Amino acid sequence: MEGIMVGVFGTEPEVKSIFESSIAKKSEAEGISVFHRVDGGHRFSLLDTSDYPDRVQGYARIASISDHALYLFPRSGRLSSPDGELAVLLESLGLPGTLELVDGSVSPETAASALKGTTAASYRVEERTSTSSAIDLSYTRPRQDWPSKGSLVYIDRAFSVKGVGTVALGFVLAGGISIHDQLRAIPGPDDLKIDVKGIQVRESI
Repeated sequence: MEGIMVGVFGTEPEVKSIFESSIAKKSEAEGISVFHRVDGGHRFSLLDTSDYPDRVQGYARIASISDHALYLFPRSGRLSSPDGELAVLLESLGLPGTLELVDGSVSPETAASALKGTTAASYRVEERTSTSSAIDLSYTRPRQDWPSKGSLVYIDRAFSVKGVGTVALGFVLAGGISIHDQLRAIPGPDDLKIDVKGIQVRESI
C-alpha cells in the first residue's frame, strides 16, 4: 500500500486538533505528531507539531518531508505574522497543497487575496466544518524528487532502551529497509554504518 505524507499547517491549535481527530487516528504524540488514515488504497500520514509559533523548526522539518500541505486558514479571516511565516515556508519549498477554509469564516476569494504572491494563494480550496470526517485526498501524489535508487529514511527521534539498544523513530521516504540492512547516517562519517536489527511498522486503520 502506497504511503503519502501530508503536513497540517496552521496557527490555531484548537482548530487543528478538532480537524485532525475528525479525519484520522493519532498514533504518535512525541516529536512530530502523526495521524493515520487509509483511503482509496493509500495510507496517509498527517504530520503536525505543537511547538509553533514558538519555534518554526518543527514545521520546517514537516514541510521538508511532506508530499502535500493542508493549510488551515485562520477563522478570523486575517493573517497574523505566524500565518505569513507559514505561507513563506511553504513557498520556499514549493510544496503543493490545499487551502482549508474551516467553518465558513472566510470566502475563497478573501483567503486567496490575503495570500497573494505566495504558492498557497493558488492552492486547491476546500470549504469544510472543523468536525467533518470527510476529506478528499485523492488528488495528492507522492513527491518525485526523492532518490530513485537506494533508500532514504528520516529519523524523527532516537533513544536508548535497556536490553534493546538504540531505537529510532521516523519515516521511510524512498526505497525500503529490511532487517540486517546497513544504513549511513547523514550528516556523519562515510564509514559509520547503522545495522538494522529490527523493524516495527505503525499500522494505519
